[in-house]
Amino acid sequence: MGKNDTFGEADIKMSQRMITVNDLGAKHRNFVAELVQKACSYESSIYLQYDNKKLNAKSIMGVMSMKLCPGMNFTVLTEGTDESAALDGMVDFFA
Repeated sequence: MGKNDTFGEADIKMSQRMITVNDLGAKHRNFVAELVQKACSYESSIYLQYDNKKLNAKSIMGVMSMKLCPGMNFTVLTEGTDESAALDGMVDFFA
C-alpha cells in the first residue's frame, strides 16, 4: 500500500498503511507505552486495525489488547490535520 492510500467509510477518508511487526524488543524497552506516547504526540486520530477490529493507538489498554508480536500484520489509519506526519511516525516506530 502506498503513502497516500485512503480508507473510506461513507464520506470519511483516512490515510493508511499496512505494517508488519518486527522484533519490537530490540528497539523499544516498553514498546506499548512508547507506541502510545508516539501516537499521542500527534493531533490526528490514529487507529490500528486488525482482524476486523479498529483500536485507538492513543489508548494503552487498546494497544495492549492487540498483543503485538513479530510477524503480525495490521493497518495504521490516520485522520486529521497532521495525518501524513502521524502515519509516517507510526511507520517509523515499527521500522
